[in-house]
Amino acid sequence: MADALNCQILKTDIEEYVQDEILRKQMDTACTSEKNRERVEKRTAFCTTNLNWMDNKEEWAVETMHWLLDVQFKEDFCRLLDKNLQQALNIGRKVALNLISRYKQKNAPKASLSHIMFKALMDISFIKKILQN
Repeated sequence: MADALNCQILKTDIEEYVQDEILRKQMDTACTSEKNRERVEKRTAFCTTNLNWMDNKEEWAVETMHWLLDVQFKEDFCRLLDKNLQQALNIGRKVALNLISRYKQKNAPKASLSHIMFKALMDISFIKKILQN
């Protein structure tokens, strides 16, 4: 399941990379046109050997996770003095975020994490669905 998520993230990253007009000018381009009934379909492919932008990808994933923990769990506002309790809560939040993300990808790709979390909060049987995923 993690591989499918990583593939989707990579696909999104590549799509965003190709949309950058400045970077696109540095890429090789191939265009084709095809007439199909009353429509003309035009396809453009971009090719690059510059993969330096992927070096920051792992850092982005970590930043994204920290952002999600803060937004979804308000982690920055949690003030605990006990370091062990802080660490246990952090691990629990990461496990919950992972389970919810897996459920979202497999069963509800268009639903927001907030919506899925709220639904789980309101319906204990929904939590079971997330855990059984």
